[in-house]
Amino acid sequence: MVTTSLGRFANAAQVITVDSNAEGGILVPLYGVPQAGTARVFVQAGQATGNTQVTLAAGQCEDFEDNDTPVQANDQPSALCRGSFEDDVIINPEEGEDDYYSLVLEPGDALTVELREIPAGADYDIILYNTALEVVAFSNQNGQANERFTYTNAGTQPALFYVRVNMIGKSTMVENSYLLRVAREPLEAPGALANRLQSLPSSEHTTADPVLPAKP
Repeated sequence: MVTTSLGRFANAAQVITVDSNAEGGILVPLYGVPQAGTARVFVQAGQATGNTQVTLAAGQCEDFEDNDTPVQANDQPSALCRGSFEDDVIINPEEGEDDYYSLVLEPGDALTVELREIPAGADYDIILYNTALEVVAFSNQNGQANERFTYTNAGTQPALFYVRVNMIGKSTMVENSYLLRVAREPLEAPGALANRLQSLPSSEHTTADPVLPAKP
C-alpha cells in the first residue's frame, strides 16, 4: 500500500494498492493535482515500511494555440498549471488573446477555479460558461487581484463547460502568463476527462467570443 500526503495517484485517491514486479520494486505515478508542494510518500509491504519526499511542481496548462474561442478550447483536467497568452502574438496577432479550456462535470460535481500570479500592469479575469455559452460563474476583480469562483453542476446529466481566462489589460513589462488552479470534487482520475468528452456531442459554436460579465 502506498499513501501520499499531497497530490493524487492514478486512481484519483491518496492511497493506492499495487503489486510489485519480479524484483520486488514498484512504479507508482504521483500527480501534483491540484496543488504543488512537498509530498511525504509512505510505503507498506507486509511488516516492512518506508517513506520518502517528492516535490510536486506546477505543470504546463493545456493552453496550446489556437485556443482563443470556445470551439477551440483545450481539454483541461484538474491541475495546478502555468498558462501564457504569448503564443498568440507569434501565430496570429489579429486573433484574440484569451485562453479557453473545456471540462466536464458530472451531476453533483463541484468545481473550483483560481487564477493567480497575474503580472504587474495586467488585469485578467476568469469566466465559466455552460454549453449554451451562458455565464454561470465568474471572478473579475480589477488589476492584479487573485481571481476565484466555485460552481456545482446541479443538473441530472453530465455537462460540458468552458473556462475562459480573459485578458482585460496586458502587461508591457513581462511575459503575460498566469498560474491556474482547476479542481473538481470529487477529483477525476488522470485520463478520465477525454473519455467523458467523447460521450458528449461535438461543439457547434462559432468562433465568436461569448459575452463578458460587467466589471465592478
